Amino acid sequence: MSARAIAVLGLISLSTLSAADLGGAAPARKLPFTVEASDDVSSRFTGAPRIHSFAWAQWEGKWIFIGGRTSGYHGVGGSEADFPRATANARIWVVDPAGTGPARTFSIPLSDLPDSLAVVKDQWASSNPAFFQDGETLYVTGGYGRNSAGLWVTYPVLSSVRLPQLVEAVVDRKGSAAAAVHYVESPLAQISGGEMLKLGDAFYFIGGHVFMGTYSEFEAAGEKNSTAASQKYTGEIRKIRIVRNGAGELSVQLIQAFA
Repeated sequence: MSARAIAVLGLISLSTLSAADLGGAAPARKLPFTVEASDDVSSRFTGAPRIHSFAWAQWEGKWIFIGGRTSGYHGVGGSEADFPRATANARIWVVDPAGTGPARTFSIPLSDLPDSLAVVKDQWASSNPAFFQDGETLYVTGGYGRNSAGLWVTYPVLSSVRLPQLVEAVVDRKGSAAAAVHYVESPLAQISGGEMLKLGDAFYFIGGHVFMGTYSEFEAAGEKNSTAASQKYTGEIRKIRIVRNGAGELSVQLIQAFA
């Protein structure tokens, strides 16, 4: 959608507000028509991944996608309710939309990462992680999915990747993507479906939940916690300090929790 179309829709939306909505007392007046606008750019992104619930960032005009799913939203009941590993996004994607022609798409499989990053390979195939881009670094927190041991878990993992090195490894096949990646395991990072922000020097993990087991098992128990499957919402905002030592290794410290 163009900036002009967005501006028009914004003006129309404002015109439907009543004076009372804006602090006055006049009755609301609705326009007798609606306007819909769209811009189909799918022909420019024929090679782009069809995924959802991913982490993303941008670097020098390129878009980076990690994690998420290829199979659409999970349904209700039976196997459709679950998140099988077979339909997890198992690649790191970079899309370059520059120019007027079709966008260029590049990717590498997660399996290219070394065994020393097995924890990250599992996490980067998860759904709904919290994430935040801080300059040239993308942080990925938690996420839910089936790990390499066959268990459905919410990952207690915070990982980081230096975007310039990652893009170079994916697009130009230069250097090592693994060298750009660091991670730490911590229960503070075990969230899915939440948000991650940064204010000043502190990061914030906002909301989310910890889901363990499959949705099928959870539904079979009447959507109540059991030994097979459980769900617990954090119900809090965690103010976090992320510390990186000279070797790039990460640690996570809780500053304060707001319930």
